[in-house]
Amino acid sequence: MISNVKLISISKLLFALYVFYESVLQYVISPITGLSYVLLFGAVMLLLIYNRRMIADRNAIMFLLFGVYVVTIGMLVAKDTNKVLTTAVHYFEYVIAFYLVGCYSREDKNIDFSVKTIILLGIIASLSQIFVGKSTIRQSIAENVNTNTTGIMITYALGFLLYYFIYIKKTRFRIILVSGIVLLFVFCIVQTGSKKGIITSGMLFLFWLWICYEEAFKKMNSMVRIIITITLIIGTYYAYKWYTTEYSDMYSYVQYRMENIGGLSTQERIHLIKEGFQIFLNHPLFGVGFNNARYYTYLSTYTHCFYTELLACTGIIGTLIFIIPMINVFAILMKKLNYDRYKNYRTENVKTKYLMVIYVMLLTMNLASIMLYMFSHFFAFSIINGYILISSDERTYLNQ
Repeated sequence: MISNVKLISISKLLFALYVFYESVLQYVISPITGLSYVLLFGAVMLLLIYNRRMIADRNAIMFLLFGVYVVTIGMLVAKDTNKVLTTAVHYFEYVIAFYLVGCYSREDKNIDFSVKTIILLGIIASLSQIFVGKSTIRQSIAENVNTNTTGIMITYALGFLLYYFIYIKKTRFRIILVSGIVLLFVFCIVQTGSKKGIITSGMLFLFWLWICYEEAFKKMNSMVRIIITITLIIGTYYAYKWYTTEYSDMYSYVQYRMENIGGLSTQERIHLIKEGFQIFLNHPLFGVGFNNARYYTYLSTYTHCFYTELLACTGIIGTLIFIIPMINVFAILMKKLNYDRYKNYRTENVKTKYLMVIYVMLLTMNLASIMLYMFSHFFAFSIINGYILISSDERTYLNQ
């Protein structure tokens, strides 16, 4: 008989492999048909055997309900029902992953496993981008993966790496290692030329410094602070020199994109967002069908904004179902911040503040990307949801 400890460990391993394969490995190696489903459902089955029952939080249930809704309504109103079904299949994968992260968090009473998984995902994506990535100007992990998708994925990895650094025991080796990984992530985000990734990663780092200084850095002895400062300065300098020398064309292009934030691509996105809102006004109740807004836009593509895409494709009913978990997480984080401050839980308060920053950045990035169609958005959100599940019983925070 396999022990319970081994069951949960194997389940976690299968899930981690699913995350790596779904996000990176299937694009840099020959894809294996059905492997992602085998890994994901294997992780679920082992977890169910371990728990002997299914325990789902209210947010996972709401996301599942949303999936049932979009499939049902999509069959009735969509121009392309095949697009509804293929998109829904991936969406249900994300919901299962969301459910698993919540279960693992409750079992471990922390989110360390999920945080380490997304950090390792960022490392794998970064190394894949550097050594086997494909592009002429903007670098991605593969030719068929959008550079913005890669940039956002590594941005989340950077965000959670900084979160992890808040509470781990800080030795000189770990400080140097984390600093090196931070530089790796920053370099690769810049390589993608993703304006969302570059701006968001910069904001995350600034907020991290602001939030953590008093509680973390101020407590470090002078030698540790000197090591951190020197490592970051020297590492940043040589990384910048190497990048501008070896990737001069890419550097010039990234510089051009950052200097022309309001350029043609931005104007096109704004136009698509306006079109998405108009589609919603024309089909306010049920929308036009999951991932079907593309058949109503002048560029024949999605609206490039999560909020207008949600409204246009699912209507007011679908939007309300999906938004409830997002509002729920925000409300509980706010109540937890107040609770930790009142109880003087300093470390927890800093962790919660920074997770709130990551969450706000997630909501901000969705102004120009689609959470419904991107695993990295969903995975980041699932980690934050896992945090509020294990911080205390969520009903306690909701009723305080």
